[in-house]
Amino acid sequence: MVIQQTLVCWNCPWIRCVVAMKVAAYIRVSTDDQARNGVGLEAQRQRIVDEAERRGWALTWFIDDGYSGAKADRPALQEALQGLSDGTFDMLVSAKLDRLSRSVVHLGSLLEQAEKEGWALVLLDFDVDTSKPTGRLVAHVLAAVAEFERQRIRERTREALAQVKAQGKRLGRPRQLPDEVVARVEANRNAGMTLAQIADDLNGDNVATAIGVPGVENGVRSEMSSENGSLRPTSWSDLHPNQGSVAEQL
Repeated sequence: MVIQQTLVCWNCPWIRCVVAMKVAAYIRVSTDDQARNGVGLEAQRQRIVDEAERRGWALTWFIDDGYSGAKADRPALQEALQGLSDGTFDMLVSAKLDRLSRSVVHLGSLLEQAEKEGWALVLLDFDVDTSKPTGRLVAHVLAAVAEFERQRIRERTREALAQVKAQGKRLGRPRQLPDEVVARVEANRNAGMTLAQIADDLNGDNVATAIGVPGVENGVRSEMSSENGSLRPTSWSDLHPNQGSVAEQL
């Protein structure tokens, strides 16, 4: 991707017209006080304006005032990214990396999005410009670091879950049905009853659902999975259309 496009006029081919690149200029401050007083915003704006004048950019401003850089779903940033995705803009520029993102994983996703959708990303403080070979090299290094961090997060999550499981703690949402209802369902299932028969049996005794409502109106469905020798329903909906709801889940 080039910084400027040079067009040749058909009527006067000896004259070359320079078309300015359409750039989404992003600036951000993290506190409401900074936003009201303009602290930081003007410095960022001036840095981008200086570069735009040097390189002939046509700027459209996107300002997130009072938003943390740790949040990816900032409204002005999302609006700018939408414009980049639909081709309204050719480039996203930020005066400083930490104004755009404070997460290496988020930055990596932005770099991947830019490469996939064909727009350039410029970070003035790090001299990153993905429209140039050197900038793309730096971007690839940052993207590799981001991928490494994503893998480390997944590894830490797996290790934490394994430790919790080793301690005998139950993962996921706590069981909502009484133990005697759970035992009854498991016993009936082990005895060979179908899920529809179990639903009929519980409905016949007016057993309440997990939210405390007797099952008298809606159909139920239970998808039961075996884990460590015991059966655990994972969801209920539309198992037996002619009978009432038995339980939402175990």
